[in-house]
Amino acid sequence: MFVDGKLIAFDAYNIEGRNYVKLRDFAFAIMDSSKSFSASFTVGDGGHITAFLTRGGSYEPAGQEMIPGDGLPKEAQKSTMMTFIIDGQEATINAYNIGGNNYLQVRDMLELFDICGLYDAATSTVVLDTSRPFSESEI
Repeated sequence: MFVDGKLIAFDAYNIEGRNYVKLRDFAFAIMDSSKSFSASFTVGDGGHITAFLTRGGSYEPAGQEMIPGDGLPKEAQKSTMMTFIIDGQEATINAYNIGGNNYLQVRDMLELFDICGLYDAATSTVVLDTSRPFSESEI
């Protein structure tokens, strides 16, 4: 993926024709843009995770971001143990648990954080432009 003109190698998976990346990796990749967001997490009963995301906040890296995967296929399980709260409101985001990490659908995050995303079929590349608003017709 390109983010604001910079090539960034995400640990990503394609599930049913959609691209998924780790939330922390996405936050890290856009943290220097006007679309940055803060992220904090709580773990409740039974391991249920709540992610609190605040638009315009500063992302604080946790040291686990942008770790490359091994490139091998993995089994993805629909994530049912995670709730997302964005600016105080619950949001629906498609997520899968892969190898103990939660991967979120890129398109959902682009829409939620109002980021333009384009797909370049010739190079099989996703291009994100944080200076432009989300447009459903572009991704």
